[in-house]
Amino acid sequence: MATILASVPLLVERTRQRHDEARQRQIEEKLRYEEEQRQKLENYRWRRLMEMANKWREAEIARGFIAALKQLSVDQNHQAGDKTMVEWIAWAEGQLASRNPLNKGPESIWGSISKVTPWTYSDR
Repeated sequence: MATILASVPLLVERTRQRHDEARQRQIEEKLRYEEEQRQKLENYRWRRLMEMANKWREAEIARGFIAALKQLSVDQNHQAGDKTMVEWIAWAEGQLASRNPLNKGPESIWGSISKVTPWTYSDR
């Protein structure tokens, strides 16, 4: 009986240690997960910024191309498909205006980046 009573505090201590170790593992896992989510958010925000930068670069290329097209000596009333050359230039300039992220202002760009979450992209 004395042996059993002597081992009770030892069992209680071991049980407490196991619970403490399990709690510590949970805390460490939570911290690891939070860090992964923070890093994912940073990467996705960078990805959004680069998407906009690429759209801007494409708009700049298109702007130069449209300017070069305007310099060509052609009959502006020539029909190509359902539009004249003038209408095609107007169409291209409209597309350029709507696709250049800078035309929406910096608030729109930073606002778009700020809305990114760790779940914005599905390529996990």
